[in-house]
Amino acid sequence: MSKGNDPSSEKHLLKVQKTIADLADRYLKEHAEIHKKKLSIEGDKVLLRKYIIPTLGRIKINSLTSKDVVDLHYDLRDTPIAANRCIALLSKMLSLAEKWSLRSDASSLCKHIDKYPENKKERFLSIEEIDKLSSVLKEASWAKIEHPSVTNAIKLLLLTGCRLSEILTLKWEYIDKLHHRINLPDSKTGKKSVYISPFVLEIFENIERKQDNPYVIYGTVEGKHLINLQKAWRRIRKRAGLDDVRIHDLRHSFASIGAASGLSLPIIGALLGHTQTQTTARYAHLIGEPLKDATSLIGEKMKSMLG
Repeated sequence: MSKGNDPSSEKHLLKVQKTIADLADRYLKEHAEIHKKKLSIEGDKVLLRKYIIPTLGRIKINSLTSKDVVDLHYDLRDTPIAANRCIALLSKMLSLAEKWSLRSDASSLCKHIDKYPENKKERFLSIEEIDKLSSVLKEASWAKIEHPSVTNAIKLLLLTGCRLSEILTLKWEYIDKLHHRINLPDSKTGKKSVYISPFVLEIFENIERKQDNPYVIYGTVEGKHLINLQKAWRRIRKRAGLDDVRIHDLRHSFASIGAASGLSLPIIGALLGHTQTQTTARYAHLIGEPLKDATSLIGEKMKSMLG
């Protein structure tokens, strides 16, 4: 008994309803590609392709249940970062589905899911390890083992605290020698200035400028920047005995040296271009050494004064 409704009409409506896969396509075209950075979009595409679409792609948007979402999160428990990122992405997609009238309002399925703890690996180079890396970079430059842009990029990553994408796409016009800074028109956190040391300016002076190429870290293709640093980095870190060090750890190392030298967290955050204080908080424990040295100095002074 259909209670006056046309069963064939209801079946047709169900058939034409959009799926999670359809929602993903619209999310990328109408939201991500307009509002997000290229790197973030690529990250979303990986999550959709590897995890969300294979599991939930065929489900109708209005038929998706909290159990579906919880099950996906649980199935990814061995990769907690991917699990949590999938929930965050799904939450945004479903919020847009409500906005686009593809799903009823206030039907969030991700709100009460407890995210898994993310044990992010923090790796900082010690002074001795930086010495080893420096020796390998010098050898690579002298013996022409690696492309000049490879060694220059690694030096700049370590000495500026910039992200990999910021160094690879760095143009000569961004460098303000007078004010000792790099003016980036765009970055992960938007427009920002990166202050640089006189040593970094010396490195820039020694980098060859390629005619008709605006990039500092020029590639093998005329007019283009270096694209891939990962393979070369794996070779260099192996020669330096730093097999567990990632490229992003060079940025961590820049910050850790600042912290160990007594710089405050707000200063470190400003140097790295952090917009949230909790992002910089990972370096808080490194400030302990200069504080310990300072209190020892004060203690010795007080001891002499008090006899």
